[in-house]
Amino acid sequence: MVTEATNGRALPGRWYVQAAGLTGICWLAAAAGLAVFNGGAIPGVCALVYGGGVGVILLYSWRAAPALFLGVLLGAAVHRFPFGAAILMAGLTTAAAATGAWLAQRMAGGVNFLGSLEYFGRFVLAVGVGLPMLWLTGEFLISARGGAPEVPVWAQRWLAHGLSVLVLAPVLVLLATQPPTRWNWSKIREFGVVFVATGASAAYAFWGSPEIHSLDLLMAYLPVPLVVAAALRFSPRETAILVLVVAAIVLAGVKSDRGFFADLPSGVGTLGAEAYVATTGLLGMITAIVVAQRRRAQEALQQANLVLEERVAERTRQLEADNAARRAAEQALQVSEARSRDQLAELGQIYRYTPVGLCVLDRQLRFERVNEYLARFNDRPAEAHLGCELAAVAPALAQALTPRLCAVLETGKPVVDFEFSVPAPDKPGEPRCWLASFHPRRANGGEVTGLFLAMTDVTAQRRAEEALRRSEAQRARAEAFARTMVLHVGLDGRFLRVPPAFCELLGYTEAELLNLRFNDVTYPEDRERGEDLLEQLLTGKARDIEFEKRYICKDGRVVWVYLDSILVNDDAGNPLHLITYIRDITQRKAAEVELEAARAELELRVLERTTELREANEVLTREIAQRKLAEARHLQALSRLVDLQETERTSVARELHDQLGQELNALNLGINLLRHRLDDPRTLEGEIQRLGDLASRLVQAMHRMAWELRPPALDDFGLDVALQRFSIEWSQRAKVTVKFHSQNMGIERLPLRVETALYRVAQEALSNVYYHARANTVSLLLQRREDAMTLIVEDDGQGFDVDALSRDGDIRKRLGLVGMEERMLLIGGTLTIESNPGEGTTILASVPLPITSTPSD
Repeated sequence: MVTEATNGRALPGRWYVQAAGLTGICWLAAAAGLAVFNGGAIPGVCALVYGGGVGVILLYSWRAAPALFLGVLLGAAVHRFPFGAAILMAGLTTAAAATGAWLAQRMAGGVNFLGSLEYFGRFVLAVGVGLPMLWLTGEFLISARGGAPEVPVWAQRWLAHGLSVLVLAPVLVLLATQPPTRWNWSKIREFGVVFVATGASAAYAFWGSPEIHSLDLLMAYLPVPLVVAAALRFSPRETAILVLVVAAIVLAGVKSDRGFFADLPSGVGTLGAEAYVATTGLLGMITAIVVAQRRRAQEALQQANLVLEERVAERTRQLEADNAARRAAEQALQVSEARSRDQLAELGQIYRYTPVGLCVLDRQLRFERVNEYLARFNDRPAEAHLGCELAAVAPALAQALTPRLCAVLETGKPVVDFEFSVPAPDKPGEPRCWLASFHPRRANGGEVTGLFLAMTDVTAQRRAEEALRRSEAQRARAEAFARTMVLHVGLDGRFLRVPPAFCELLGYTEAELLNLRFNDVTYPEDRERGEDLLEQLLTGKARDIEFEKRYICKDGRVVWVYLDSILVNDDAGNPLHLITYIRDITQRKAAEVELEAARAELELRVLERTTELREANEVLTREIAQRKLAEARHLQALSRLVDLQETERTSVARELHDQLGQELNALNLGINLLRHRLDDPRTLEGEIQRLGDLASRLVQAMHRMAWELRPPALDDFGLDVALQRFSIEWSQRAKVTVKFHSQNMGIERLPLRVETALYRVAQEALSNVYYHARANTVSLLLQRREDAMTLIVEDDGQGFDVDALSRDGDIRKRLGLVGMEERMLLIGGTLTIESNPGEGTTILASVPLPITSTPSD
């Protein structure tokens, strides 16, 4: 489907198919008009094509203009118009139609001009602008055909123009734009009856015999009310169909000289037919527009009524729901208010009659509210408290509470369970104990505006607690007394009186014990101490004796007792006997023995564990010492190996330089002498030259090998000069730019082993750059500080993943890095490698200064 911009209509097929179809339609219209309106009615042909062209351009946009032009041109060519006249006719007609359509689009809403009578009037005015063009076209065609109208030309043109405007364009637009009516069988039958009646009456009046009778007059006027009735009953689309049917029958009758207009002259009959069709179309179209507009208004009104009814119903439902919710809220509010009143009454009763002192104070510690309990304590009615300060009503209470109350007002932090004692006003000599809590009263903004006090009289509770403590102490003393046995013992140590509990403790009967002395049942080791204490008591050195001893039971068991003895004298002060209080402490002694055993076992285990830890520590210390010794020996071995390598390199370099170099120089010198002494130098000149070049290359290779094995500059001038010369030589050989810098080297040299290790690290780093880094520039920095000697080698090569290389199990891939790390380790230094793929590599070698002794020393 192809969608045009005008009016948003969807047109079938491609544009050229549409153009061909529109061209054919316009061609047939022009041809039919020229065939029908011969002679003086030629302006009607132009008007016919003009009216149809306006409708087609409005429907199918400006793309229909070329088709209109071609159609008119083909119609004129079929009727053998001169080519120039045909071109002019087609051009003027197309220009007129395009102008009328453009004005209708701007003034009358385009194809919507049938929406109201106002737009229809605007449409008539808009398309009327094409009248002058039609007038020129009609004049030219009349003169071209050589005919002359039988009626005034202006009348023909205006009538033809009215026909095109009032019938053809609206009919085309209605047929193309109005949707088909949804009919049932009843409506189909009604329209069929109207259609047949209209066609039959028009055919009878305009297609019948030329003779005119009264029935002919009736039938001639019958199509007009039928078209109007169709406009009232059906849609504008069906009205347009009936207008086309009437127009076709009327014009066909005029063409065939039959019917109502047959007796009139040719031009007058044609104009009469045009006027009849225009009148019928005008009445039908206006009626259809008015009815359609009224129907749309009724439908809109019905729709508005439905919407209004729905809104009213919805609003009614909302109001009913709101009223129900409001009534429910009011009922809930009433219930809540009643409950609140009940709760307030209950709270008031609780506040009034609770056995807790309650009050509310403002920031000046004035009473705002107080309950009866606290008022009775202050010996004043509750009303006498209101507005009075706490210090004026209860001075003792104010003295005890004011610091705490002021702290709560200042900090806003409550105080809970503060206990204090004050004398009661009604009983000044009797202190009362209180447990109080103070909470701040806050306003909506959070500021403290007063205090809530709650005071509970705990005097009776504290007295009960004190009585309970005394009772517990008495009970404890009673229990201790109940466990104490009282014995009477004579001065000779014989039992005079024994309680049953003591007999039960030792397993003897009372008679058996009365026949024994206390030493008879005393443990042998405790007898001597007991006799010494008894002697102190008898001689007056002690008023009583207390000690622990052991008794031997009848069955051989040993029990522990606590013994407290006093001496009883007569009135003359002479000693009579002893009163001894005994308490069984066997269980306590057994517990002490168990505790001592447990303590001894714990100490033994601690000793054993300490011994094990000490032995393990000694073993670990020996292992650590052995490992350190092994590492030191390993480092010494590595150091000696490196020293031997350097010594061997030095020796080899010296031998290469001193011996082999001298011999090669002698060879080169001899070859040169041989060249000059030959009688005919040209015979052996080439061979001697080759030998000379070979000897020169050998000398250079020997010097380079000696320099790489042991650069003389390192021994003669130090690390700074050696690295500078090495970087220059390596840069020339590797074709890589080397930027060497040294800082604060001074004249004091480092130990030879340190300089050698740093030189080898730089040598290995540059070798890795040459073989792996693919770098363009290398920076080499040698810097000496107070605490360290630093060597930094940095390149802009491709870099590598240090962690991945460290995890790689193949040691051969990182032999160079391992060698550099071991060299720095041997001299007590560190080696740090920083690199990422694509970001180059930085190697930092650092040796702490001053140089301390190493295992190699």
